[in-house]
Amino acid sequence: MIKKILTILFAFSLGLCLAQQDAQYSQYMFNGLVLNPAFAGSGASGSIAGFVRSQWTNFTDHPVTQSISYNQPLFYGKGGFGVHLQNDKIGLEQKTSILSAWAYRIHTEKSTLSFGLQAGFQTYTINQNKLDTKDKDDQTFYPEIAPTLLPDIGFGVYYKRKDYYVGFSIPHLLQTQININNYQSNLDIAKLYRHYFITAAYRYKLNRDFDLIPSILTKYTQNTPLSVDITTHIMFQDKLWGGTTYRVGDSFSFQLGTNLKQMSRKFSEQIKIGYAFDLTTSSFRAYNNGTHEIMLIYDFNNSNAPMLRTPRFRY
Repeated sequence: MIKKILTILFAFSLGLCLAQQDAQYSQYMFNGLVLNPAFAGSGASGSIAGFVRSQWTNFTDHPVTQSISYNQPLFYGKGGFGVHLQNDKIGLEQKTSILSAWAYRIHTEKSTLSFGLQAGFQTYTINQNKLDTKDKDDQTFYPEIAPTLLPDIGFGVYYKRKDYYVGFSIPHLLQTQININNYQSNLDIAKLYRHYFITAAYRYKLNRDFDLIPSILTKYTQNTPLSVDITTHIMFQDKLWGGTTYRVGDSFSFQLGTNLKQMSRKFSEQIKIGYAFDLTTSSFRAYNNGTHEIMLIYDFNNSNAPMLRTPRFRY
């Protein structure tokens, strides 16, 4: 029975390797760098963003993702630099990545067009110490993955006007293979498959105090169904926001956040805090207690930062 369960888990895990390998974030719209290198340096100053996501919390060895990123504008807003570190664990499998991003942007009177490239590496490992001793050498149901560095390159483009933006990106252009030793299977060879992301958002001013911000994220990877996140946020005076996301056919996400500097004049630091709770809508809901995600963003308050004609559309 244990072997059958682990076999299923491995097939599921390897399926993720073949398909949606990239970590999922419900609050991605606050840090576009996690999806698209063209967002690097699109703010008025440098920014650090941290995310912690704990998925299906009642499961032992449930999926957990931690990430931290930094980005800043360069050359008076004509370029940008960013770096993104991520640790993603699913069961016995763990993926660690570090990617640097560079962006070049073209400004017009009313819009900005950005192009971005990212490069770095990823590693995949399997914690076989958690397997039963009698199962560790059974390559037919859980193979050995050599701890090698996997080079990774991605591309993105991002177009912004005053009230909306659209972005498109393709991570894993190289489709680097993951080295699996002594494993015979009818499954395809594991590799970093190309992902295709399309993002868009629009900011509509309802009145003096409230803004309505709908956004959408579309994800596609070979051998997987199209994934669509539809989100609506309500922003109050740039101080507080709340909203919900419908991940089509999968889950709802409920989000709350605040900009501490806007909340109080005594608070001078540019810090944003956000929380998201995801609730599965499929039959899998009976077996998990939901997903928790915490976001913390610090914007450097640099009074000498160059004024940009079209600063990044962000909350």
